Amino acid sequence: MDITGDDMMNTFGFRAGEFGNWNNNNDRQTNLNMSFDAFKDLAKALNIKDEDIALGGKLAIAYGARGSGSALAHFEPSANVINLTKMRGAGSLAHEWGHALDLYVARAYDMDSSMATGASYLEIRQGKAPCKELMDTIKYKNNERTEYYKNAEKLDTAFSKTDQGYWRSDVELFARAFASYVHDKLPANTSDYLVGHSEMIALDVQDGNTVQIPTSPQGKEREAINQAFDKALESLKEKEILHHYVREEKKEVKKPEKEETKTAGRAVAKKRFYTNEESELMTDWLKEHISVVDVCQSLGYSPVRVGQKYYSLKEHDSVRIDLQKNCFYWNSRGKNGSVIDACIAFGDMDKSEAYNHLYDMAGGREAVFEAAVGNQELEVKPVAAAKQKHPEKKKRKP
Repeated sequence: MDITGDDMMNTFGFRAGEFGNWNNNNDRQTNLNMSFDAFKDLAKALNIKDEDIALGGKLAIAYGARGSGSALAHFEPSANVINLTKMRGAGSLAHEWGHALDLYVARAYDMDSSMATGASYLEIRQGKAPCKELMDTIKYKNNERTEYYKNAEKLDTAFSKTDQGYWRSDVELFARAFASYVHDKLPANTSDYLVGHSEMIALDVQDGNTVQIPTSPQGKEREAINQAFDKALESLKEKEILHHYVREEKKEVKKPEKEETKTAGRAVAKKRFYTNEESELMTDWLKEHISVVDVCQSLGYSPVRVGQKYYSLKEHDSVRIDLQKNCFYWNSRGKNGSVIDACIAFGDMDKSEAYNHLYDMAGGREAVFEAAVGNQELEVKPVAAAKQKHPEKKKRKP
């Protein structure tokens, strides 16, 4: 079952929803489905009610409707809206919701500071600084800066365009740590749309050597920060700014008499054969909507940021992944291409295996068909003409 705008509004209570003009119906449906499931996962991770996701009914959601560029997503405090830039927004939703929570808490405490993480000295003395203990844990340990804070300073030195610092700002330290906290609260690989980019590592070249800089808290520091988030969220629930709610786990009942494909919690019947036109549309959809970065991560590699436009891989530093073009270049081996080529190059797959892997990432072959083709009227060819070729599987290199 596909999610509608009414489902999103009625379940979470968002103030408003907006789609950009460039979003076609299939893009819109895919984003709705994935973001709906991600918000459900977020509520589950935080043990809050679904209605709390809209933060008192004040938060709005937009899909590629408010600006463009290479940014994965962004939160606009002045309009109190999270904007997801097409499928580039996937993976950053928890981070942006963390910014929205920061604003919401400041308003709930009637703070003069615009964000709760930026409490003034006077507000601290007045007891109007609900995030002070959390921020102290994020930034300091035994009166020394945490490694997480030091790494943020290194990231600013390498990548920031402002002297004030972006990576080490309180709002960004909070949002990145919050995304990691949500990541740790969920079973592994539960929701890439929600937290897929929370564990990225940046690459910087210093004196001719490539240095890896984690963007999220690590190790014992991370455990301490997660405990501080537990305490801060419990306080918000006690004050009924958020509302505690634990969902009962429901066992899924399998019906063997019907063959089904799961699509993020929704089941749809399998389509056996596809016309050439349908297959081409599905291939184009995969290339446009599945990130090469996510593909590499799904294959066990560790993507690391290089500058503003590119990623590399911790395991292969000659790889460059272009975020805007969604393609890769493996310079040392002379390989390049789309997400399909990435599966073949990095996953040692043949073409058929590559497609199957991408279909699995997107929720199944039929889910991609619905997103790519939808209600378009295409010529239905005889089964013989539509039958796919299955090349003989190549032996993998030892």
